[in-house]
Amino acid sequence: MAKDLPFPIRTSTSCLLKWAWSTLWLNRGKVTCCHRNFKIDVPLDDFDNFHNQPYYVDHRESMLRGEWPNSPNHLGCGYCRSIEEAGGRSDRQYMTETKTDQTPDELEDNPTATHITPTILEVFINNKCNLACTYCNVNDSSVHETEVQRFFNPEFNERYFGRTEINVSDEVCNQYVEKLISWLQRKGSAVQRLQLLGGEPFIQTDFYKIVDVFKDYPNPNLELNVITNMNLPHKMFIKHVGFLQQLVKDKKVKRIDITASVDCWGDSIEYVRRGFSMDLFEKNMLYILQYPNEIRVNINCTHNLMSLDTYSDLLVKKKEWQDLTGGKIGMFGQIVGSYQVDPRTLGGDFFKETFVRIRKNLPLQTWDDRQAAKAMHGIMKNIEQSKPDLQRISDFLTCYNELDRRYGTDWKKTFPRIAEAMSKYEVTE
Repeated sequence: MAKDLPFPIRTSTSCLLKWAWSTLWLNRGKVTCCHRNFKIDVPLDDFDNFHNQPYYVDHRESMLRGEWPNSPNHLGCGYCRSIEEAGGRSDRQYMTETKTDQTPDELEDNPTATHITPTILEVFINNKCNLACTYCNVNDSSVHETEVQRFFNPEFNERYFGRTEINVSDEVCNQYVEKLISWLQRKGSAVQRLQLLGGEPFIQTDFYKIVDVFKDYPNPNLELNVITNMNLPHKMFIKHVGFLQQLVKDKKVKRIDITASVDCWGDSIEYVRRGFSMDLFEKNMLYILQYPNEIRVNINCTHNLMSLDTYSDLLVKKKEWQDLTGGKIGMFGQIVGSYQVDPRTLGGDFFKETFVRIRKNLPLQTWDDRQAAKAMHGIMKNIEQSKPDLQRISDFLTCYNELDRRYGTDWKKTFPRIAEAMSKYEVTE
């Protein structure tokens, strides 16, 4: 059973995420160690060792020496490194400095162990989703996957929405699901946090196969987190939430987290997340805030060029929801998404007034608020030091002009500040 143990490895690059976190992609038979890293294969016949594949053990050994991992094809650590070099607070620093309940058990007896059991397990079941967020890709949204086939333009689709990764067959995917269930039954007591996401996990058939494990194999230390766009019909949403609440009432798990994926507010969110309904999201949000004893509510934001300008509006809305219900909402975010909407595209000067509004509205009442604010300040510092990138501007125009043509939308009307700023640059689409 996982213990409350401070992370003992304190080199200049050590990262709790690299020791504690694994993300499984069941429909691809792959794993990443920390959510930003390169995916590698998980052999079915060696599934139990998914967290200790040699590629990631090598990363831990580099960090023990105070080095940044430099394995071939390595991705991910550069994100935290760039935040830190800009003087901000990275995911690595936040996790390593603040989390004392997610250290793997093995580090109690051997504080430099590199073969360990994960305490944070994130599971992508498949890409089935009900939205097509414009910064997302075909591998994380079945709607995107369908629509790139409808609008046949292979070069454009691959450039802006990714190349479809090779999925395992349905039969093999089912085997990975069964392997995971077996692992949870035998070793799941070490996991402190299980995160289920997609796609949209609430509409995926294997969702209940996984969470049903805890009916017969309770984990009283477990925080079960479902990351959802909360754009399900209200009655369906109530049904799913009720099932999860019962796990807490029956003491099968410690806590349920509902983490809502929403980036900003107003017309911008309904453009950025195509298919999104603010009214439906708000109705579902106000419902779950009524049950603070069983559900912890979070908001996870994707910070990008199109969302940051009205992020402060979401902060204001968050306060309104809390005042109406007396509930609490945790809030965090990261720079994620397609490179053409990287928030550094127009340079840091573009967001000067935006960041003033954000700083004004960042909540600071609780410890969680203050930690989230530190992370947000780090992201803003990183953006503030950036300069306009003509290639990204060109790619943005190419991408969003084509999306408007396809769907009869108008990004310039929704984002006039971006349109005005881009009009100053001579770029070719």
